[in-house]
Amino acid sequence: MKQLSKWLCVVAIVFIAVVSCSTKSDEMKLIPVKSGDKWGYINPKGEYVINPQFDDAYPFTDGVALIEMDGKVGYINEDGSYLLSAQYKNGTPFRDGFAVVVLEGSVPTCIDKKGNVIFTLDDAKQLSLFREGMAIYYNNDKKCGYVDNTGKIIVTPQFTWGGIFTEDFALVKNENQQYGFIDKEGKIVINPQFENAFHFREGLAAFYNGKQWGFIDTKGAYVINPQFDEVGSFVNGLASVKIGKTYGYVDKTGKLVINPQFESVGTFSDNGLAAIKQNGRWGFIDTDGKIVINPQFDDVSYFMGKYALVLSAGKWGLIDKTGKYIVNPQFEDMHSYFALDYGTHQAVLSDYYDASAFVTAFMKKAENDLFDGLDTSATLQKVTDHPFYGDCINSSDKYTAYCNEHQKMDDNITIYRTNFFFTDKIYSMVPKYEYFYGYQYKTGEKKQYNFSARLDKIQYRLTLSGDAFSHGGAIATALKNELEKKYEITMSETKSDELPEYATSQYISEKGKYTFVIEVYDSSLEIYVGMGKKSVNADTETTEEDYYN
Repeated sequence: MKQLSKWLCVVAIVFIAVVSCSTKSDEMKLIPVKSGDKWGYINPKGEYVINPQFDDAYPFTDGVALIEMDGKVGYINEDGSYLLSAQYKNGTPFRDGFAVVVLEGSVPTCIDKKGNVIFTLDDAKQLSLFREGMAIYYNNDKKCGYVDNTGKIIVTPQFTWGGIFTEDFALVKNENQQYGFIDKEGKIVINPQFENAFHFREGLAAFYNGKQWGFIDTKGAYVINPQFDEVGSFVNGLASVKIGKTYGYVDKTGKLVINPQFESVGTFSDNGLAAIKQNGRWGFIDTDGKIVINPQFDDVSYFMGKYALVLSAGKWGLIDKTGKYIVNPQFEDMHSYFALDYGTHQAVLSDYYDASAFVTAFMKKAENDLFDGLDTSATLQKVTDHPFYGDCINSSDKYTAYCNEHQKMDDNITIYRTNFFFTDKIYSMVPKYEYFYGYQYKTGEKKQYNFSARLDKIQYRLTLSGDAFSHGGAIATALKNELEKKYEITMSETKSDELPEYATSQYISEKGKYTFVIEVYDSSLEIYVGMGKKSVNADTETTEEDYYN
């Protein structure tokens, strides 16, 4: 997939994802390159303009480039100085003076080049970069609509999927999973009726009738009847098509102007060259179908003005329109404009999770069913009689019982397992009893339970998924605050060098009716409740392994 990221409008990719295929007549003045494990920028002569220093770097748009550092996204100027420091969890490139970003734990926000907030959509599940002054917007109900660069909702969320605007039209999908087109007022101009389709390019859009591909005009009329196995979009009057196992090109009447003969193809750039693949290697043809650069590369980009990116023997370099190297292959990776049109930076997802709603539900559950429901003098008998846990004695240690019941706290958080720790032995072994198994008598041992064993502490293991995933820190903080208020306690945060293995944070209380430990991991929370002890971590006869089984 890394090599495919260089491609622009390769038919195999466009067939799967309805991506905007951008051809740029302007060559990139600064090209993102990877040397070692860092990214920097070179000019078309191969000279470093910005030395390798970023974890990832992308092409300049609007005179600004998106970069990644230490898991955060920021923006730099053409001299390498920061326009906006790497502070965002994710972001789109700047287009027409605007970008969409999301901060840790926040919802998507539109900003200008000074970092000023233009608008924020509180109910946005996802917000895309701007195209033709419009951004794709998904609300919390997973419905798609569109907003302009002031934050005004132009098209109310109503579709199950929506694409970018090109030539004043956007491709959308309805509840019946059929594709059609809307205008910038949200009016349906071509009724949803297609099993698949592409965006409009040069007045025509590709559509799929369930068997083959053809092309329609902006009124929905058939211009080229369905007859192809795969297609690309029109650029410079030509579109790639697949017939059988090979690719060629047609004009806007559907006439084959370059016969199918290639293993795969790209879209023609403004300079009249398109990438083609023969015998597992990539080269370039002109609009007459003549090979002008022999197939010899492992991967290529489209031509960006006077040069294209090429991969040879595991390294990337630049060639001119004759196929001559202007920068020898020497880089681990390079990005073309396609890196911005396809992948993780087309849109940002909301990073907000309503931790308070979960904590409210958890505390109500605690009062009705969890530790308050057992009280501080609980025994093994009370645990097994408790309606929430039921008969759940499955013991891995003579002092530990656990319940494997999965209890949903909300759509994104589940109590995966509840462990109970006791100060007294909860069972002893009764040896030398016989039982019948198959056709043989066996001897062995069975457990005899001590139902008066006193409960010492409880462990709840919560798994985080969906919107809650990666938000364990926010949930733990909200829960800490609520526990402190309800039980009149103080919870202190553990120093980083004292954290349990793999934990990202920990809170501990040492006094009160109950004592608590909250541990945060990448995809889970561990909550320990001490039943009236000085500390949850007070010495017991259980082993460390028992805490995590």
